Amino acid sequence: MAVVPVRADVAPASPEELRQRATLIVEGVIEGLRVGGEPSEFEPGIGNTDWGIYLTLRVDGVLKGKAPAGPLVARCFRVRQRRSLVESLTPSGHHPIPGVGTRVTAHLNGEDGAWRVVLPNGIQVVDGPESDAPEIRDLLSGGYAWLLPVELWALVGLAAGGIYLGGRVMRGIRKRKGPTRV
Repeated sequence: MAVVPVRADVAPASPEELRQRATLIVEGVIEGLRVGGEPSEFEPGIGNTDWGIYLTLRVDGVLKGKAPAGPLVARCFRVRQRRSLVESLTPSGHHPIPGVGTRVTAHLNGEDGAWRVVLPNGIQVVDGPESDAPEIRDLLSGGYAWLLPVELWALVGLAAGGIYLGGRVMRGIRKRKGPTRV
């Protein structure tokens, strides 16, 4: 039996909602993409991890706010693993996350190099494929930190305890009856 994680994703925001939520909006080209596992920001408990996806943007224009000089690094994420069913009820991350060479409009929050892309669709493709980069498509996402959610491990423990106690009771009954004769 495979356990499929449940997600409580955020509905895509309209262009006006993205504009309102962002403190900085830039147009530019994705020049770099780096992916690494890191602790989850939404579910900070032990075993909850995300794929931190860092896009290096060459800023060609600023539509809102004040952009830093030079390339800008913006963080996106995708869920990597959670330890329980309840903790799986968080947004699964940004969609889409296009690849290097794609011209985008990025809706961001943050300051001083700690820019975060607005969830869930804060990267809008201007020119290029409107799909995830190959590096993103290949990520394994949505698993559980300990193979099964914590809630199911409790049930496995109860079942194992029941089987153990049942075996002890059956051995005790057989001992009282004595040897079986054929």
